[in-house]
Amino acid sequence: MSTPMVPQQGSVDAAALSAVTAALGRVLDMDPSSFRSDTPLTDVGCDSVGIIAFVDVLAEDANIELDSAGQDIDEALLVCTTVGDLVEVTAAALERGGRVGASWELGPA
Repeated sequence: MSTPMVPQQGSVDAAALSAVTAALGRVLDMDPSSFRSDTPLTDVGCDSVGIIAFVDVLAEDANIELDSAGQDIDEALLVCTTVGDLVEVTAAALERGGRVGASWELGPA
């Protein structure tokens, strides 16, 4: 059974979820609401090239930079196997101070 992706409104996870599903939707030409946390990336046609496009779209559309912060972000992204994994990597980047554009304002956690 698919796990619904419904983090608390205004949280870092909510911003990450919204940004990830929007970016994936754009890259894969899919409805962002169709993604679930356990959706395998391969099942929706996302491979390593798609991940690279995802990172670019995330930076362009949501102003979120997945920087390394001393870690190998490329390695972390390439071992992501589900949509939920991408949300976790994105939320971790936001918590480390990744840029957040005005359209992704965060309230108190």
